[in-house]
Amino acid sequence: MIGGLVGAQPQIIEGVRGIFNVDQLKQAVGLNSGYNIAKATVVSIEQTTNLGGGAVWSLETINNICEYTHHHGLKVHMDGSRLLNACIATGIKASSYCEHVDSVSIDFAKGLGAPMGSVLAGSQAFIDKAWFYKFQQGGVMHQAGFMAAACIYALDHNIQRLSQDHANASYFAERLSQHHDIEVMTVETNIVIFTLNRRDSFDAYQLHQILLQKGIRLLALNDRQLRAIFHMDIQTKSIDKIIKIIIGVLPT
Repeated sequence: MIGGLVGAQPQIIEGVRGIFNVDQLKQAVGLNSGYNIAKATVVSIEQTTNLGGGAVWSLETINNICEYTHHHGLKVHMDGSRLLNACIATGIKASSYCEHVDSVSIDFAKGLGAPMGSVLAGSQAFIDKAWFYKFQQGGVMHQAGFMAAACIYALDHNIQRLSQDHANASYFAERLSQHHDIEVMTVETNIVIFTLNRRDSFDAYQLHQILLQKGIRLLALNDRQLRAIFHMDIQTKSIDKIIKIIIGVLPT
């Protein structure tokens, strides 16, 4: 999809829970040498990391990445779908996290609870070009004021409550980790990734289907791991019931 839309060739950097450091970036950029190899132009970071279980990039790591990247004439984009979760978890302002990046996207339809909507921010020249490519690939949504109103409401009312999602995720992880056949990744924000240790029973895909029939939607990441994401529609009082159902499904 990336190659088809923008002619780019992604190169993945193996980090820890989705976070890499500047030394790893140096190595990756250094490998992009040779006449038959695509040159690096942009570095993308995800705050917080999705498949890293909601891990938070530190401000120091982001700034080091930006300093090295800009020194070599590259750009830095932040996928900030859950940027505000990082802000609530650390107390660091979004403006501080984004101070040195060239562009950032923020999603209103995840923890902030808006029915839809996201925004892209950057320099005026960058946004002008983004609008051009937006029209090139399908135009613009008309009568979008109702969507913008929901996003504005989310910004005004739903940022601070993200801390409740983090607390719910931590409580869910704590309860889940009490099961002897489950290993839970450290929780930093609102994402919980857990591993089924037993291999003589059904796998994560089967558990996903069983729980879905019981009204619990998790994502099977592979045959051993599942991901749960907490948001404003998940009430604290429901967690014990969810845990009881999951534990009840697992073999004793």
